[in-house]
Amino acid sequence: MSILEQIETDFSVAQKNREMNSLATLRLLKASIQNLRIAKQRDLDDNDLLALLRSEIKKRQESIEGFTAGNRPEQAAQEAGEMALLKKYLPVEMSDEELRATVMAALENVSEEQKKNFGVVMGLAVKAVGTGADGRRISGMVKSILAL
Repeated sequence: MSILEQIETDFSVAQKNREMNSLATLRLLKASIQNLRIAKQRDLDDNDLLALLRSEIKKRQESIEGFTAGNRPEQAAQEAGEMALLKKYLPVEMSDEELRATVMAALENVSEEQKKNFGVVMGLAVKAVGTGADGRRISGMVKSILAL
């Protein structure tokens, strides 16, 4: 089942069970999907949806940090619930050991000169890892490997 089909199914279930928090989050997600579909002027594939989900999760994470700093724990908890719901549509992330091994394998054929350029190394690492981890984890792993 594709990500979009899973979202549609979960939306229907949330409507039937009157799960208002899940329903509100899924409505916002469906609106974001529709907006992206209009912007790209084509049907979305799973890679587009994964990028959108990661973006929405990042927004929730930033909101949680802001609400926590502003001493508003109830709003932070609501955002955390939304983030948890959105994360269930992402594929399982790599473990740290798998991530390290994948990044190391991507850097085997890179010259020492290229390793000094973080952007080049990061690009290779992101391409090698694919959807197995988010950008923050990849960046942290590349920095630890290069000891930046």
